Amino acid sequence: MKTCKIGGCEEEEHYAILGVCKACYSGLSYWKGRPRQHKEKRLKQLVRLNSRMEHMIENPRNVPHKRRKT
Repeated sequence: MKTCKIGGCEEEEHYAILGVCKACYSGLSYWKGRPRQHKEKRLKQLVRLNSRMEHMIENPRNVPHKRRKT
């Protein structure tokens, strides 16, 4: 069983020509026709979201709580 060649993906390869799984193929086809600026903007968003998740995991007490209505 081969795995997807996209870094970080451990799913089983489904499209042998590209060497990717179904989810990665779908993502690649979604972004295929988009301009470079849209891809770069999305990359910046993902970097920020990843940093936020790392912060939440490393500092669980520094996460804001939901405020109660008074």
